[in-house]
Amino acid sequence: MKNPILKSIIRRPIKFVLLILILSLVSGAFIMNFTSYSLVSKEVESAKGAYNSIGYLQMDLSDGSDGNVYEIRELFKDDPMIAYEDCRIWSLGISDNLLNAANKYLEGDFLDEYPGMDLFVYDLFVIVRPENIRTRNYVKDRYDGVTLEGHVQKLIAGYPDWIYMPDSEEMFEDGFFSLIAQKYENSSRANGILKLIPYINDAVLDELYGLEIGADYLFRCEAMSYDASHMERPDSYMLKPLYDGGPLYEKIDNIDEFNLEDPKWQKMREDIELLDMNTRAFSIIATKNMETHP
Repeated sequence: MKNPILKSIIRRPIKFVLLILILSLVSGAFIMNFTSYSLVSKEVESAKGAYNSIGYLQMDLSDGSDGNVYEIRELFKDDPMIAYEDCRIWSLGISDNLLNAANKYLEGDFLDEYPGMDLFVYDLFVIVRPENIRTRNYVKDRYDGVTLEGHVQKLIAGYPDWIYMPDSEEMFEDGFFSLIAQKYENSSRANGILKLIPYINDAVLDELYGLEIGADYLFRCEAMSYDASHMERPDSYMLKPLYDGGPLYEKIDNIDEFNLEDPKWQKMREDIELLDMNTRAFSIIATKNMETHP
């Protein structure tokens, strides 16, 4: 029995080979497209399962409403697209061994929202040995303040990276320290209305100007030229009372015998404890589902 198809193939082998190639290419392209579609669809479904949009409800209380969130919760609790219970809890944690290098963020956000809080984030308690004391004259013939320059003998409390080099007991610039006592707030100079600092007056400035050169004094001060955007070290500090209602300085006859546990330093110790907590404070975010973090 003759096979007409076989005879046709034998007579036209080139056409047969071309036909096979065309069929193979078409089949291969179809299989590749199908495989690609299948893989992409699988990845899309996987991404959809892992994606979580993140947001929060903010209530407008400017109209005097009581801020009752339970009524709003009822609107969303049964919505399958909203996992309202998977919320974040913002808290504050204190580390025993780590310093918060980003403590600059505490000042702006928190003090703007809670103006009654004094976080002491930028305070230092230091023992300084004065080497030069000079007056400050912002206006001709006006005795406006005192600048004290010396070297740090010991850091009692505060952010250590402003005094010591990283992972070292060596001080920046050999401990050079510039301390300023001025009668007027810096912010009041900008708007042209001079506002007195309540604990600085002419008598206090005269007293500071008469401090003994070469003696050791305990000061409390606040950074006044800190570049928060670049986390740079302050180059000058503003004098503050050692504690609320306390003196501006204390002469230290023997640094090795200085005892912070002395009862007279109780108020100062409380401020130091608060300062230490702030320099070791971290924002902690707790959530049920870590996938909601971007």
